[in-house]
Amino acid sequence: MNDTPAVPRYAVPSTARAIVAIAALTWRRAIRGRAPWVTGVLALLPLLYASLTYRYSHRVDAMFMRGVFGIVMLTLTISPAMNVASSLGEELEERTSAYLWSRPLARWTIVAGKLVALAPMVAFGAIVGLVLAHVGSDGNVPPVQVLAAVGIAALAFCVAAAAVATIAPKNGMTLAICYALFIDLALSALPISLRNISISYHASSIAGMSVNSVSSGLIGITCIVTVWGAIGLWRIRNIE
Repeated sequence: MNDTPAVPRYAVPSTARAIVAIAALTWRRAIRGRAPWVTGVLALLPLLYASLTYRYSHRVDAMFMRGVFGIVMLTLTISPAMNVASSLGEELEERTSAYLWSRPLARWTIVAGKLVALAPMVAFGAIVGLVLAHVGSDGNVPPVQVLAAVGIAALAFCVAAAAVATIAPKNGMTLAICYALFIDLALSALPISLRNISISYHASSIAGMSVNSVSSGLIGITCIVTVWGAIGLWRIRNIE
């Protein structure tokens, strides 16, 4: 009689493989839906603003760059919510994630997979929108510092949108837009200390459009992302 233990036919996937698999599935579902089209349309808004502004001013100064940057931040109040919060909220609301949770996988891999698939698309769309706005007006590419600020802000907004979706899956997209538009973006324009909890405010520091330093902007966004990430992880671990 053979006493050798049977080798399981299916090994438990590693955390990295689980994230990649969820990201691949999320990406395939995203490109078949409206997300890429919405992201593309939003990327054209800064170009429209820049073209109209440059047509009448015929110069690219600090005010022009701030205006374009502000329009890009405005698009980031919508794109992360329509992509990340909508996808994750639908997953949690329809309980299609319950199958994955019944497997020996960490729950946070679902959120990580969504972000790995969708956050780069959001960031790419925002950066492309900024580049098109400048190239379409004076023919020059914006400084790398400004491009980096937009990319970092886009990723931070995606993390915040994901956390909001874990708190209220049914209305995740709507609440994520309300947070980004009426709290984050609104606070960034006010001369009060509460603007330090605004992603867009710290993004302007990274872009060199604020009195604060680049390092302070990076630290500020890191702290905000850490808080939102902790909230999202806590919530995802307690969802039934």
